[in-house]
Amino acid sequence: MASDPTNTLQLVPETLLKKRHDLDQLRAKRAAAALTNPLIPRKRVSDKSKVVRVIRPETILIQARHRRNYDTRFKRVQKKGMQKRAEKKCVTKVKVWNAEKEEEVDEKELEKQRLAAEAAAAAAAAAAAA
Repeated sequence: MASDPTNTLQLVPETLLKKRHDLDQLRAKRAAAALTNPLIPRKRVSDKSKVVRVIRPETILIQARHRRNYDTRFKRVQKKGMQKRAEKKCVTKVKVWNAEKEEEVDEKELEKQRLAAEAAAAAAAAAAAA
């Protein structure tokens, strides 16, 4: 049967058949897409073009969750840097350095010194006026 000279048909490899089948599927898919979304050159596209855009509801939910998480993360990192969890209160510490004594000064103590200096200046002005 294989040695029959009348049988000149050659067998086609399976990979070529599969490739051809895949290409046929791709052509069919493009033809279906062309019915709903006609290909228009970019220069002619306007807001009035009838291009159908399908957005699944899951995509909208995923984008909303992503945006919410991103905003929360951004605010947290702005407050405290990269931490494990966000905190509602912002902790800030201020250090005041006294150049005369070469040491760190407490804010309350600095405020007391400022008030005492103002009181002494007011007393000196009152004494000079009298």
